[in-house]
Amino acid sequence: MNDVKIMKINFNFSYKKIILILVMFFTLGLIPTISLLKPNIESIKSKKKVNESNQKISIKDEATGKYSRISMHELLKGALAAEMLISFEIEALKAQVVAIHTYFLKQNLKNLKNYRICVNREKNSYIKTFAFISLNERKKLWGKKFEKYESKIETAVSAVENKLLFFKNELAYTFFFSWCYKKTTSCDVAFWQDIPYLTSIDSREYDSKLYPNLKKSKLEIKRAEMINILKSKFDKEGFLDKLSKTKEDQWIKILEKLDNGYVKKASVLDEEIKGKDLKSLLGIKTGVFRIKYNSKEEKFEIESIGLGHGVGMSQYGADYYAKKGMSYEQILKHYYPGTEIRQI
Repeated sequence: MNDVKIMKINFNFSYKKIILILVMFFTLGLIPTISLLKPNIESIKSKKKVNESNQKISIKDEATGKYSRISMHELLKGALAAEMLISFEIEALKAQVVAIHTYFLKQNLKNLKNYRICVNREKNSYIKTFAFISLNERKKLWGKKFEKYESKIETAVSAVENKLLFFKNELAYTFFFSWCYKKTTSCDVAFWQDIPYLTSIDSREYDSKLYPNLKKSKLEIKRAEMINILKSKFDKEGFLDKLSKTKEDQWIKILEKLDNGYVKKASVLDEEIKGKDLKSLLGIKTGVFRIKYNSKEEKFEIESIGLGHGVGMSQYGADYYAKKGMSYEQILKHYYPGTEIRQI
């Protein structure tokens, strides 16, 4: 009996000892593991919050005064829907998405967290220099074609939303416009300075006969209205007197045109003015234009070819080259020579 009892006691002691050792082993083994996992888990949570924050952009509806938040994905879809015809080739749409995304980040990367997009339902809505159409507005605009068009822009955005255009390790200025006459123009002619990859590039949409809607535009300005316009810019002593003593067909002269048709220099009376400034002053749609005076009807007649500033990618040109078999990468490299597409 005693032997049995002793054996029982020894058995109980050994069992407890084994349990204690196992508990200590797992405790000591798991503590460092947990301590290693905890920072990683917190790091993942932190990164997720940062990513979510960076991917949300505030939008103010100016009609209601209310704010909402959208992802970069939805921003790109809304901008693409507003900026380019959805009937265009998918590769042209992809090129447009990359251009929009790159330009938006180029302009707003430092202030992206606090950036707000103003949306006005009654007027054109703009994000800096490109338009935006919300999901609800797309449904109203497209009606029965909504599902078809929405699927197309979703395909385009999803394919390239992680692609950006760079020039020498910096985001490029990816300006774009509607269409031009045979060639785009360089940045220094239309804007403020020379940028190597924003130069004059062949763009053959106008003479391709694929787009019969691309026609010359005509603008008429009455003599009295022209006087007020010129006075607002050249309001100097004796200007009006000099204007009255000069024949109307000598008021404005084109001094220099580039080989792509863009007006580089002009003059008002004897004062020189840049072509881009004259274009803005008179409200002309593009930098390729000519002016003549109709003495019988006492008005200035302005004829122009193209739509937009003419710098960077032509949207109709992108569709033209897509129809010719170019990929979105080839289209972007054509209009922004020397740049490279990188995945983010």
